[in-house]
Amino acid sequence: MIANGVDEYLKARTGEGSKYWMDRVGCLIASHTDEETKASRCDDWMMDLSTLLWNKVKPLPCYDWSKQDENIVCASLMGLILTLWSTRVIRAKSFDLRRPAEVRKGMMKRLWEYRDLNHEAMWDSSKDKEFFPLQEWECPFTGEKV
Repeated sequence: MIANGVDEYLKARTGEGSKYWMDRVGCLIASHTDEETKASRCDDWMMDLSTLLWNKVKPLPCYDWSKQDENIVCASLMGLILTLWSTRVIRAKSFDLRRPAEVRKGMMKRLWEYRDLNHEAMWDSSKDKEFFPLQEWECPFTGEKV
């Protein structure tokens, strides 16, 4: 089951499970939301989230920082946490009977599109040489130059 996989992965890599991170993101957004206008500053809460994440991750024994790039680790975890939060919120709101059915259907369609875009971002290697033009490319499993 995917949810158990994400939960266990987050516990192993951050010391906290998916419920903790769902709650933290929600609380951080709320703490940076203006009561009167209901507007929030994502740059503020995201900075707080990245600081919280680094403080959780840095001391964990599962990381050897002499061999692992902390930027990649934190970016990957931040992406997973934010993807978890945003997709669960979208799904919850799309199943909320208080919202019009057409709005809820549109939300689900956007969620499916987001799923496909995440898949593409992970596996479409067609622009890798453009993103990293100075790198020499070799398959780690076959040694084949690509």
